[in-house]
Amino acid sequence: MRFRRKSILFCQECYSLCNAIIKKVSLLEQGKQVIHASSAVGANYIEANEALRKKDFIVRIKTCRKEATELKKNFSLLF
Repeated sequence: MRFRRKSILFCQECYSLCNAIIKKVSLLEQGKQVIHASSAVGANYIEANEALRKKDFIVRIKTCRKEATELKKNFSLLF
């Protein structure tokens, strides 16, 4: 439950950050991807915790890690 709140807060912070940064058209796409990936990390983690089988849990956690890696890449492009 604690991570769920933290993931929502993180997504909101990413959204606020992207709104503040994206003044240039060239950064618009990276900003959209940051917002998407930040929300996907939390969503996949929540789905993993609600998985009925261990295999589903593992798949969701791997997807969560992929989204987090994509998020790091997009942050590096923004800064």
